[in-house]
Amino acid sequence: TLLTCGIFIAVILYNVSKRRVFDNRNSFCIYGVGATIIISTLLQSELWASTPMIPNGNVMMYYLIFGIFIVFFGKLFDIAVKLKNEQDLTI
Repeated sequence: TLLTCGIFIAVILYNVSKRRVFDNRNSFCIYGVGATIIISTLLQSELWASTPMIPNGNVMMYYLIFGIFIVFFGKLFDIAVKLKNEQDLTI
């Protein structure tokens, strides 16, 4: 999970360093980070369910909410990319 999120964040930082902030690749990478966190949390939840130990459900819920927030932020960033493209076409 950490490696996958790190790769997505590295791609975002590379694009920002090349001054391509509002790019479709960046919004895809933000979606990727959020989806990775959500999938990882759900898989961990399933693994904990198959063991006799009882995990702290609040921590799992916080990670799930954090992943959903990042996906929401990615959607907002996607809207910003579309607005920038429309502004570039309007002269």
